Amino acid sequence: METLNHIRKHGSVRVIKRLSVFPVQKILPILSPDMELDGIKLSHRSRDRILCFMHKGIICAGCRQKATYFALEEVESDNFSGVTLNLYGEGDLYFTKDHINPKKLGGLDVLDNYQTMCWPCNQKKGARFTLLPSGE
Repeated sequence: METLNHIRKHGSVRVIKRLSVFPVQKILPILSPDMELDGIKLSHRSRDRILCFMHKGIICAGCRQKATYFALEEVESDNFSGVTLNLYGEGDLYFTKDHINPKKLGGLDVLDNYQTMCWPCNQKKGARFTLLPSGE
């Protein structure tokens, strides 16, 4: 188990503890929103993100960087806390589910409105409507 030396923050989500790390090629074939890893059930908040990674891929829709590993992590935010499966690339580059049509502009929480993005591209896109090529 790897314990982070400091709390990492991605938007409102704070990563408290890294529990396990798995190469993408080990997890993708078994990836499921209802999966358990190392005997730990994922937070229900992971569901849409995992569906996005399953269907939209593990490549950033903006810069085309490819994720290389999943990390089972304990997280907390103002709205929830629990264990989630986060996606990362080289140098701990965090990947997330992005709303193509942002919620602030009326975008829905549906798979057709999601794309995979690395954190820097997601921050650069902001609350603008941007349809980018889908990942692999």
